[in-house]
Amino acid sequence: GYEEQGWQILDAAVSNAPDNALIRVERVKYSLAAKALDRAANELRTVLDSGAASGEVYLAAASVYAATRDFETSLAYAHKAANALPASHEVHAFVASSLLALRRIDESIAYLSNLDPFVLADNPNLYIMLAEIQIDAQQLDAAERTIEAYRTASTGDAEFLDYLEARKLLEAGNASAAASKLAIVVERLPEFRIARYYLGLAYLENGERNRAQNALELYLTANPDD
Repeated sequence: GYEEQGWQILDAAVSNAPDNALIRVERVKYSLAAKALDRAANELRTVLDSGAASGEVYLAAASVYAATRDFETSLAYAHKAANALPASHEVHAFVASSLLALRRIDESIAYLSNLDPFVLADNPNLYIMLAEIQIDAQQLDAAERTIEAYRTASTGDAEFLDYLEARKLLEAGNASAAASKLAIVVERLPEFRIARYYLGLAYLENGERNRAQNALELYLTANPDD
């Protein structure tokens, strides 16, 4: 199958360049994508035993440990990756996610809030992540400031801004207004799945059970593992 073909390509790549750590990292990532956690751990051990040290290696290590739910070790490697790759939005999101997994919510918020403003401006998804964490923590005033900063830095992201505003409205208890905004967001961005989930919640809180059921069923169809 395709997975075996992928391994054949990666095996050939290692044979041609056995000391190339980035190829080894790709083997780790491929194992994780295939949900072969034991193989991912073995591939990672090979990389680390070789003495390879780079942001990509650290991020691969953080990913493996997160997949095996060792979030403390994952966080340690994620911090190393962030130091090596300070402009990488993926790494910064990983640090924040690891802190959330450890229920260190305030630290996650502080980490994202203290990032270089140029990194945030170049990677607006970090603004979205920060605002969502603040909303979930009921820090609505702080979330509003983050949304405004995102609005200033972004261009053409109206639907994502509307999504965040709707999330804030829902958390504040205004389910009707939240549902109105989210209905427009999912109409314009049907692949923005999490917006459909919160649309279902907004309908539910507003007493619109049939609409809530339809929205949540569509969400679950697209996200069967949730």
